[in-house]
Amino acid sequence: MTKLYAMEPAYLSRLLDERKELLSVAKGMTADEMRTARKDLIEQCSAINITPRSKEETAKSYTVDDDGTAYVDIVGQLTPKAEQDACGAYTADALTEYGFIAAASYAADQDGRVERIEYNIDSPGGYVDGLMPAVKAMRSVSKPTGARVSGMAASAGYWLASQTDRITAMSEISRFGSIGVAVEEYDNTKMLENSGITKRVYTSTDAPHKRLDTSTDEGQLEVVDGLDDIHAVFAGDVAQGRGVDIETVNADFGRGKMFTAQEALRRGMIDSIETMPVRERAVVDTGNVVAGETALKAEETKREVKIMTLDDLKKENSAVYTEAVEAGVKQERERRNSISDIMKADSGNTTLRAVCIAAIEEGTPVGNMAFTTKVAVAIREGEKLDGDNAAVIETAKDLDALSETDIAAAKACGMTVEDYRKFMPKEA
Repeated sequence: MTKLYAMEPAYLSRLLDERKELLSVAKGMTADEMRTARKDLIEQCSAINITPRSKEETAKSYTVDDDGTAYVDIVGQLTPKAEQDACGAYTADALTEYGFIAAASYAADQDGRVERIEYNIDSPGGYVDGLMPAVKAMRSVSKPTGARVSGMAASAGYWLASQTDRITAMSEISRFGSIGVAVEEYDNTKMLENSGITKRVYTSTDAPHKRLDTSTDEGQLEVVDGLDDIHAVFAGDVAQGRGVDIETVNADFGRGKMFTAQEALRRGMIDSIETMPVRERAVVDTGNVVAGETALKAEETKREVKIMTLDDLKKENSAVYTEAVEAGVKQERERRNSISDIMKADSGNTTLRAVCIAAIEEGTPVGNMAFTTKVAVAIREGEKLDGDNAAVIETAKDLDALSETDIAAAKACGMTVEDYRKFMPKEA
């Protein structure tokens, strides 16, 4: 048994799988090659918060806005020392050291510019080692604190969030929970047996539990007992931070499960969801706007709305009316011409022509899905015109001079376009 985790299960499972892959790659590497690879992997992290080692670095561990709010980022996998966590870097995820959280908390609390501290959290959790100093640092801050959770606050991430005065989900799909701890174990007994190696472990007489035999039920129970002890601390800290008893945490906070924001709010795991209704309610609560007055003004505004007809527009603003009419005429001309172009692409296709003429007469937009589908079917299954009717289209010199209705009428009569022009009604 090597690592003890307080981490969201799906993320932990992926991490362990990728650790196995990384270890298999590392088997053929020298120590120097492994150190170089580890350095390269760390540099690939999308974000990495390292424990500050100087006053200058500490000053950069948080930002302060104009209203005196300091922001501390707690992102990605949580670890006691990022340089040792090549597997975290291997996944290209963000990393945050517990020392970074503690240093930023203490520094912001002592900064005269800072009136409150907000922790921006998006973390699946991390290692148990090194976690408690960060928990204590956040708990000991004297100024108001809050946790703003975007993606998730899971396991150790939620452990930290629960130590603030207020937890806010930054969206309805922010996730919370995974309260509990886990330990990984690789059983290499079969591999050693297959290699002809026998493994024996001895302990001193008065230390029989120093090396547990986890292949037995008794050994596994002892491991779980140890996890339960850590879980009790975890649940106790959450209970204290959330102002509930530990029984509520163990019974209602998911028992290791994750919840999206609305369910987490219902269970008391968080305090609010940052949506528009919440902001509007906060504005009303300031006393600057009274809800009743707001509703009254809205009703008055609604009564003042006037529905304007085209005749009203023509009387009140003839220029705008004329511009609107011209725009409509131009749009209609472009629509008809676009459909005509589609029809001309296969001028002898009777099915396509019928589809296009119907679309022109019915005012169908060119991008209409039903029209587009009919065109595709017509192109695939339509037939070419034969004989005289083909000449109506294929020998016409100036189709745009006639409307699509005129062309259809000419085709139906078996007339050429030129003959149809001689007999078509003249404009007055």
